[in-house]
Amino acid sequence: MKKLLCIFLFVLCASEYSVAQLIYQHDVYFETHSSLLSDNNKKTIEQIYIKIPGNATQKINPLGKNEFKGNKFLTEINYTRAWNIIQFLETIVSPNTGLFVDTLINQYSGTPFYGVLIKKAPIELEPNYSELKKLCRKNKRTFYINPTQNETITGIEGTVITFFANTMQCNDGKEVKGTVEISLTEYYTTADMVKAQLNTASGPLLLESGGMIFIKASCSSCREKEVKIKEGDFYKIAFPTEEIKPGMGLFTGNIDVNKNLIDWQAAEFIEDEIDLFESESTNEEDYILSEDPETGELIEVVRTKEEKQLYHTLNSKNFGWINCDRFIDTPIPSILASTVHSPVKKNHVVLVFSQLKSVLELYSDENGNYSTQNLPYGEKATLFSYSIANGKTYFGKKEITIGIQHSVEIHLEENTFESFQNFLSAL
Repeated sequence: MKKLLCIFLFVLCASEYSVAQLIYQHDVYFETHSSLLSDNNKKTIEQIYIKIPGNATQKINPLGKNEFKGNKFLTEINYTRAWNIIQFLETIVSPNTGLFVDTLINQYSGTPFYGVLIKKAPIELEPNYSELKKLCRKNKRTFYINPTQNETITGIEGTVITFFANTMQCNDGKEVKGTVEISLTEYYTTADMVKAQLNTASGPLLLESGGMIFIKASCSSCREKEVKIKEGDFYKIAFPTEEIKPGMGLFTGNIDVNKNLIDWQAAEFIEDEIDLFESESTNEEDYILSEDPETGELIEVVRTKEEKQLYHTLNSKNFGWINCDRFIDTPIPSILASTVHSPVKKNHVVLVFSQLKSVLELYSDENGNYSTQNLPYGEKATLFSYSIANGKTYFGKKEITIGIQHSVEIHLEENTFESFQNFLSAL
């Protein structure tokens, strides 16, 4: 039976726990006057251990059926029971788990009662991101093009890509025959970038993204393998944007296997041109006041709006991860350090900016501290941390101003997966 033991004083063989704490207790019953661990005892103890959350301390009380505490004979049996429990736990716990015999003195009889304290390490609660992957599912669009003629495709979120005739070949250098399959996935919002665990950084330098895509090309003549652009040729990518930002260029993504992220590097083809496209049709209408030619009175007239879409248009010779980016000017580079308090050992720590479409994931050093540098002074941002483990979602955040707050503490608390999902969608 599980109880919550309110504030009490531990008198321990191990002095580490000689403070008053709130600890969950679990009772394990032995046969009368016996210290032998039965198979049922072992199953019960194992289930208790499994359910203890990471970075928590809980206690097992070894009790005997129909026994009364207070005599020396039972005290010796109780002590042996505690050590038998520890010896069994040592066969199933990780090396980082602390096991201690706890001594509690009965204030009436003066006799000691022994229990087992289990200090579970954070590493025991391993993250499981299967739930998070549900957030990262992006709809991709698949196209089939003729590589012997100019072809233009448009993605779900408005990316316009033009392929030129006879510019593709199989990776082994053979000629492409038949149609080419193009797979396109787009990431334009900060929320999408965070969900997909994408960074906007080139080495130590911060980038601002005008959109990311992942593009793959393959054909049946290559036995469904990928194709590539011929040496000296390229294809054109138009990234839709609400405003033209100077300095935007093409970056290709290299996977950093140590940090499991994409490191963006400036590509050979940088900025080609900035185009202003007009849509072919529109459903929007506008109302203006116009003079009636017969009466001279002002009347309201319906006028169709002329829709225009701006694009950053860049050339690329590579497939894979492509990013339309620019470097962030940091005349006063600032640093940021964060300490995360969490029941889970492995946590994601992410920095997103209010006015810049920039996302940075911070990584911990050997002491468990998270830090980054070369940040733009004065920019407002949200620093948050999360982890999903054992079906539970842990989350914490802080609103900060870069350069004003150099050190930030984040406390992760259990939250619902839905509320965390709503927070990401609002970024």
